[in-house]
Amino acid sequence: MFTTVYQSIKDVLSGLPKGQTDLSVVAIMTPALMRASKFIEHNSPGLEMIKFLDIVLADFQIHHKTKQLSEQTSTLICELLLHFVVYLPYSMFEESLAVFEKLLFLCQDSVTE
Repeated sequence: MFTTVYQSIKDVLSGLPKGQTDLSVVAIMTPALMRASKFIEHNSPGLEMIKFLDIVLADFQIHHKTKQLSEQTSTLICELLLHFVVYLPYSMFEESLAVFEKLLFLCQDSVTE
């Protein structure tokens, strides 16, 4: 269900005139990522949340490559990474690794050894 709704949002956004609106997938999904980060801070994410993160973070990667992520959004994603890595060793879901890779890619400029 989420995939269908999410694709519909992306379709509507792609049909809007470029430069005439501040709406983007990132602007719409950032509050949802904030809520996911707060949840993962204290709970293990279920498979549905992991699949949600995988879909949304794939689009965030596209915006990251074109330097369209704000510093606030980048900070949020790095916080999400910090919360997610605590859960990762206990994950039974293969999709967790894909989410981890996306988070690491998005935070590569902020992560140090």
